[in-house]
Amino acid sequence: MPAPPDRARPAGRPAFIGLTGAVAAGKSEALAALGRLGAATLSSDAVVHELLGSDRVRDRLVERWGPDVAPSGEVDRGRVGTLVFERPGELAWLEAADIAG
Repeated sequence: MPAPPDRARPAGRPAFIGLTGAVAAGKSEALAALGRLGAATLSSDAVVHELLGSDRVRDRLVERWGPDVAPSGEVDRGRVGTLVFERPGELAWLEAADIAG
């Protein structure tokens, strides 16, 4: 069945698919399967891990939240999660901040 006219892709343009789901729902496996089939993929989890591993991001988070956020020189993702989900204003700051720029 063809897509409705208002949702049709231009000829030759690949589909863009976003994959979401709960923790342990199989998103990573689905992404890997799509990759094996030849799809170009991007894991937002991998991007976040890479960003949190950068000195610039670590330093900005330590500046904002103190050294407990990176006790061994690496960002403690659990600590970041606790901070931003207990304090909605901090989540808003994190989402709006250009900390990697």
